[in-house]
Amino acid sequence: RVGTFDSRALAMAYFGSEAFNRRLNDLRAELEDAKAAGDEQRVKELEAEGPALQELMHKQGFGTWPVHDILDKIRDEIPEIAKQTGVEVIVSKWDIVYQGPGVEFVDVTDLMVRLFDPNEETLDTITDIQKLDPVPLVELTGHQD
Repeated sequence: RVGTFDSRALAMAYFGSEAFNRRLNDLRAELEDAKAAGDEQRVKELEAEGPALQELMHKQGFGTWPVHDILDKIRDEIPEIAKQTGVEVIVSKWDIVYQGPGVEFVDVTDLMVRLFDPNEETLDTITDIQKLDPVPLVELTGHQD
């Protein structure tokens, strides 16, 4: 038995979470502090983080970009999800390139999403995004890597 999850759903859950909002607020506060201190180099670095974060959010939330940074935030809870669902491995559903005939897949997306305590609006977004095919990364970045 292999657990799978939709990385887009996990990304949406995290981006709608209190933890992510705290991160954004911390970045804003740091930017204001850097401006107040006249630290133009740090201001420039922090101002560049906004667009970079927005691009990452699009890649993870609408495409199949890896979500390792998000998984790190719930890593300690993942073994319990595996135990609860009786799976030995949990992987992004986008990383499966072959499936042998005896493999049973168990979708653990909902259990992983719940770890971020999503509100109803976020849950609706997650439900909607899972009905769609991922956006090709080339469309999310505007160029091929």
